[in-house]
Formats: sequence, structure tokens, C-alpha cells
Amino acid sequence: MEDKILILGDTHGNFEIIKEIFRKEDTTGKVVAILHAGDLGVYDNFSLGTFDEFVGGRLSQREARLIVKHENPVDEFQAYIDGDKEFPVPFFCIPGNHEDFELYQEFTNGKREMKNFIPILPDKVYSIELGGKEIRFAGFGKITPHPGKTGLAQHFTKNEYGTIWNTLKENPVDIFLLHEPLLTTAKRKENYFVFGNSVITDLVENSKIDSVFIGHMHFEYLYNVKDTKVHGLGYGVVGKYCIYHSDHSVTFHSLEDKEIVLKEAMPGSHLQRIRQEEQRRLELKKAEAKEAKRIKREMGRLPYDLHWLQEKFPIKIETKEEKKDFKQLFLKICELYYAKKPEEDILVYAKDWLEQNGKL
Repeated sequence: MEDKILILGDTHGNFEIIKEIFRKEDTTGKVVAILHAGDLGVYDNFSLGTFDEFVGGRLSQREARLIVKHENPVDEFQAYIDGDKEFPVPFFCIPGNHEDFELYQEFTNGKREMKNFIPILPDKVYSIELGGKEIRFAGFGKITPHPGKTGLAQHFTKNEYGTIWNTLKENPVDIFLLHEPLLTTAKRKENYFVFGNSVITDLVENSKIDSVFIGHMHFEYLYNVKDTKVHGLGYGVVGKYCIYHSDHSVTFHSLEDKEIVLKEAMPGSHLQRIRQEEQRRLELKKAEAKEAKRIKREMGRLPYDLHWLQEKFPIKIETKEEKKDFKQLFLKICELYYAKKPEEDILVYAKDWLEQNGKL
């Protein structure tokens, strides 16, 4: 049976879905480790506080209300803290922007420990044996500070960014976990939008990484940055995940075996270029429509029409579809007419065209 690594993100307190995915994949191969790209939902009985007022807990009222709004479970991690449940294989994770960060820090600073639960630190490179070979990986959690909102727990600091930069500079890795995406342009229906941050792009571009796995956006995408493959992870809450195989290939999956459709995405911000191209296409379409109207007006003034054509040649034109077949002919006749060509030349051209197009 094949060794494999289960990679997912954004399960938002739903540890049962992780268990279900593990069971499914462990029956068709050996899952040697689980990697989680943030928004795991590290909460305990003291995270929310008084449920109806959202006070007295460690989480902000805004964060608590988001949990309730999205019906994210907050009690499932407590069983792991109490030792009633445990992760079946080494479980490596980075923080997202929706965690109880005070509780999470107790695991990163060694105040708390849990079997097989390993928070990834930015100053370390980790390794797993996969198919008889060593897989090296690192991770960097949280999100980029927003202007005017620096210093919040869900934002990484300059020192943390500097630490992971130095770690990756000195250590090539096979896998790199992120919660904040690289600066990316993606397509939603007919429109494009930009997400992520260029500081993360700089980090990846200046490091030797084979594959990046990113949470936060809740949809799948895939593109390359130089020699690095960038994978956007689907929404873990609904059973979306990736499998990293022993040959270093990656496949996207869902718990219910639904088809995974990758969203069109590309590195960098391309909105200005895309909008300029769309504007050019729109202007070209308008110009073509304007030219079509002009031609229609000019053709309306021609002494040569379908009746004239049927009088000169043994053909029948009855339906609208049949009329469309002669559009190119009359465009040329129009051109010849305004070039002041005699009717004899126009008749010669019309006969040749009719014969070449099987109308005679």
C-alpha cells in the first residue's frame, strides 16, 4: 500500500471531518502524517466565554459571533486536550486567522503538550519518511497585517517573517504550508479578482520550495511560480483536501468523491492588464458592430440585391438561413460597386463565387 501525506486546511473546529477523511484515505494506503494549513479551530471551554453574550472568553466578540454565524463547532478540540481523543498519526499545523491564539501559543511555547499534535514553528524544518524517502517541510501561519490594524493576534510580525525567510534561505524544502496566499489573480464566473500579498510571493520566489499548499481562500487552484508548484486548498469543512504521494505528485480530492474544479488563477496582480484587454475587446466589438451597420446601409443602396441575383442566375433563395449564405458575396459586390466596377465584372465575380460555393 502506498504511503501518502494528507494535506488540508480551514476545517474551523470540525475535527470529525478530519477523522472521516483520514479513515477514507488510510483504507487505500498508509497516511503517514497530516499537514494542516490553518484555521484548524484550536478552541477550548474558555475560548468563547458566556455563550449568549460572548464575554469572559479569550476570543473577541467579533470572532465569537463569526463562529456562531458559521455554526463552527468549538467543543471538539477539548476532547483532544483532555486526552479522550488523539490524532492517529503526526499532525502538523500552522495557525490561520481564526484560532484561539492564546491557547495555540501554549502549545508552541511548550506549556501544553498533546500526543501527535505538532504546531509548526517558523525557525524549524521538519521531516517525514514517505515511501522510504525523507520529505522536508516548513510552514508559516497567520495572515499579513492590514493597514491600520497591525498588532492583532491573527497577523504575523516582522520578526516572524524574518525568521521564516532565514529558515527557508538556508533549507530547501519539499513542502511549504501557508495560510496567507501569494499575490494572485483568479477568475470568479466572468470576473477577475486579486487576493493574497506580495510579501508572501517574495518569500516563495526567494526560497527553494518544490510545492506550496495554501489555505484561507476555500477553493482549489494551481499554478507555478518559477520552479515552485502553488496549490490552493479547498474548504476543509466540506471535506476538501489534497494527497501528497510518495512520488511527490499531488491530487485534489473531496470526501464525497465529487469532481474538483480548479479555479483559473495566475501569480501576481493582473487586473489592470485584464481590464485593458477587456476594454480593447469591447471597443473592437463596438467597431465591428458599427462597421456592420455601415455595410448594411451601403448594401441597401445597391442596385444589386437577391432579386437581381435570382434573375441573373438559376438559383432560389427562400429562407433566412439561405440568405445568410450569400452575405460574403454581397459584401464583395458592394465593394466592387463602390469601386465603380461595371456590371459585367460584378456578374463574372458573382458567377465564380456561386460555382465555388456549390450554389450553381
